[in-house]
Amino acid sequence: MEDQPVWKETGSTHPAGDPSVDDPSADAPSAGYPSELSAWSDDLVYQFMAEVDELVRSIPAETDSRDTVISQYEQYFSSELSGRIFDSLYVERDGRWVIPEGDGGYLFIPPDPERNQVSILRGEDFIVVEETYDDWMYSKVRFTIRHDGKPLITEWIMDPDDAAEGAESGQAEDDKPAAAVQATPFIVPEGYMTVSASGLQFAVPNGWTMEKIELADSLIFYENGEKVGETDVWAWFDEETWMNYKPNHSEQTEFAERTDLWAGFPELELMDVRIYRIGLIHTKPAASLDPDWKYEDVRWYVASGKLERSYGFFFARELVDETTMETIVASVRFQHLISNP
Repeated sequence: MEDQPVWKETGSTHPAGDPSVDDPSADAPSAGYPSELSAWSDDLVYQFMAEVDELVRSIPAETDSRDTVISQYEQYFSSELSGRIFDSLYVERDGRWVIPEGDGGYLFIPPDPERNQVSILRGEDFIVVEETYDDWMYSKVRFTIRHDGKPLITEWIMDPDDAAEGAESGQAEDDKPAAAVQATPFIVPEGYMTVSASGLQFAVPNGWTMEKIELADSLIFYENGEKVGETDVWAWFDEETWMNYKPNHSEQTEFAERTDLWAGFPELELMDVRIYRIGLIHTKPAASLDPDWKYEDVRWYVASGKLERSYGFFFARELVDETTMETIVASVRFQHLISNP
């Protein structure tokens, strides 16, 4: 199925006049929103998303400058995501950038709770807006909003409707061939228990308890009542693009690709997997009431190019030993490929 350009899907059009005009719209008012994202009401979230929609509608379909259009997106999207949006929509023709008819890419439609199921989750430093569709080319769309001087959309994930894709290709879901590669069996290490989240299955120590954050599809782990780790799902990245995802107010102490934990696993090739171990020291802004505060964690990511996802496992450095971290990451399996012994 060929996606339609942004303004066609939203029912919007270009501003009056020449659609190739490169004059950016006025500065977005997003800087006026509260920095405490947990304090945002549902109405404020919908207002913000409506402003994003207004911006997207105003961006021209033709331009002489890639940077100019990206700077427009950066009013409401992170720099890294703005670049990906542009690259998904525009092609270069005769020295200009244009959005061709019927081209695919990021299609922005503001959440509509009257027509679809919309869920809003607020965390200390993020808001996740997820909309579930019954009759669209995507079954689910999820936005993550974070605050970096102003609120910005930092993650935009669109899950395709597998049934619709099968119908489009003339192939029923039940008729799709199974993966030809035999997946690695899932085996629970001694002293560990099985956990499922975000389409993964993995093992954690028996003594740990967990709290599930439903909308974010992530888990928080505790040992003896103390938080020791958590999971999260990010967009795909590699060593070159990681710095676009590094948290604010953090110092990177190490970055390593680990090829040993999944050595010989067919999933490495089948799902285009890379495993990264990243050390971070988190601090608070200089203006904080506690500027000396810091927290060290070790972040492991199972990044799948096939799924365009990076599955994160974050551990408190002082509370989780290296063997435990490695055991957890080595146990990870993709649920749809799991082969049990």
